[in-house]
Amino acid sequence: MQSNRNVTVDTKELVTTIAYLIGVKKHIVEKCFDAECHELLQSLYASQPATIIRYLCKMRTTLFLKYKKTDIEMRNNLKNLHTLEWYDHENIKQLEDWGIPVIKANYRFEKYMLDINKPIANHIDAVASLFPDWIEWSYIRKLFVIPHYNNPVALKREFEKYMKSKEFYPFQCYIYWTPYDCGSMLMSDRKFLQIIYGLHHDSFEDPSKYRDAAEETKNSIYSFLRDSFRTVIAVDCENSDVYKLYATLVYPQQPVIFKTSLFSTSKKKKDKTNSKRCKSIAARRSMFIAIMLRTIDAFVVSSLFVSSRPRPNLRFARLNFRSTSIRSVLS
Repeated sequence: MQSNRNVTVDTKELVTTIAYLIGVKKHIVEKCFDAECHELLQSLYASQPATIIRYLCKMRTTLFLKYKKTDIEMRNNLKNLHTLEWYDHENIKQLEDWGIPVIKANYRFEKYMLDINKPIANHIDAVASLFPDWIEWSYIRKLFVIPHYNNPVALKREFEKYMKSKEFYPFQCYIYWTPYDCGSMLMSDRKFLQIIYGLHHDSFEDPSKYRDAAEETKNSIYSFLRDSFRTVIAVDCENSDVYKLYATLVYPQQPVIFKTSLFSTSKKKKDKTNSKRCKSIAARRSMFIAIMLRTIDAFVVSSLFVSSRPRPNLRFARLNFRSTSIRSVLS
């Protein structure tokens, strides 16, 4: 009987990055995403461009949510953002240390709202590298930049839209979009991609980008390798990152790598990028052999060689290697 267990799961790398950038509270980010994306979160914490966008977006959301209290205190008590308890004073100081002026004398709420959008627009492209090349960056960028943000009328209209429908915004953090009840936008990469592409009358058609092997499946793959006498892996270099595949096999289960050979394949014989990747790995691990062929998929075969003819004594698994793990299941 075929098992009904989940062999793949939706990834959360994209939504973890988005949650951090838009200013979701740290304890919520860690509760929702740390288990699956701990290393990614640590890299975001250490990224100055990401943290700049996070602090600015946090401040913009707080300006929206606390606009009445902020304006009253500024008007009646001559307060400013760094003396109001609902703004993060450490974030403000850090932004100014990084050369981004925040506090202005004799400012009111409306002027701060106009000013806060400019540095977001100026710095948002610095975080483009946090996202993979296959995603449409312009769709991500538009979540952060309000069109015509220098126009008080356009900004007021955006503010009213947010206040009217803030329960539809992810964790009530402001983003520029047409809000509707979609559940949790940041539940998974699959849902996030469907939503942001749908907002632009587009669709995302490659499920391999947001699917990952479940832990049980990964363990099965390593068990498969351990139980094999020798394993040969053929990898399509044109659509895979050989370094990440190498790290995936070496790090969790060091012993299995010594009976594993990697055949890196590509249709383009003159592909220097793929060739350099393969030669570098072969130099570090002599059993990793680079050859230039073309295969549509990657196969793991329990044998000393890869045969083009079907053999009854060969056990094999059809796999698609992507990102930092093996992203499919054993047949």
